[in-house]
Amino acid sequence: MTTLPVQANAHDSTNTVTWAWYRIATSVKFHGIPFTLLWALMCILRQSPSRWFIAYQKKHFDRRYGIKTDQVILPGELGLTKSQTEGCTAYEPTSPDMLTSVLSKLSIHFGDYTFLDLGSGMGLSVLVASMHPFKRIIGVEWSARLAKIARSNLRKFKHPEQKCHDIEVVESDATTYALPEEPLVLYMFNPFTERLVRQLLNNIAASIKKCPRHVVLVYCRPICKHDVEKSGFLRHRCTFPRYDVEVYETEVPTR
Repeated sequence: MTTLPVQANAHDSTNTVTWAWYRIATSVKFHGIPFTLLWALMCILRQSPSRWFIAYQKKHFDRRYGIKTDQVILPGELGLTKSQTEGCTAYEPTSPDMLTSVLSKLSIHFGDYTFLDLGSGMGLSVLVASMHPFKRIIGVEWSARLAKIARSNLRKFKHPEQKCHDIEVVESDATTYALPEEPLVLYMFNPFTERLVRQLLNNIAASIKKCPRHVVLVYCRPICKHDVEKSGFLRHRCTFPRYDVEVYETEVPTR
């Protein structure tokens, strides 16, 4: 059996001190020192982040980079037809801290992989992914309204540590999108309910059968993880319980 290059048991290998230090470093990277000091003070005082603080954190991120991502949008507000929204969930932004932490634990050569965000919304995940040296990054979004905002965010986002600049947002049904025939890191932040997740899995399976390659699936808030685990071509690799994330992957093809 081929050993697959994704770190297993991520929740066991990351102790509390290491995790806290990483959170501080990530906060400084995305939010700067003043905000991080405020967050650290709350931790020292053992104050759980309130709804107000979480909302402030998201707004602070947008203001810092001059972008727009901090908004929850219901399926009926996506500018799609009623039939198109069946099985879609509300859009809400990914946590930059969460995605950065998860991606940093993938023991892969990023330059060989394309990052694909399935249901990319306003593009926050593709911006966060661009801090890693992926070969290229693609956001797939069905809503023209959200895709337009995402492209605007891509033009505005500037960060000295950004490592991938080959980024695009395409308007397409993520469940039937023709996947690039190269190693992939697929990301989902609970974009669909059961029926569409099954349709997506069928599409991924067909693509892998046509072109065998290593594919990693990062599934945040995995409400349909039982469907993923029953798929037969993806196997579970690790869990990030602090973030409610499951990671799956295909077997690396032998050469």
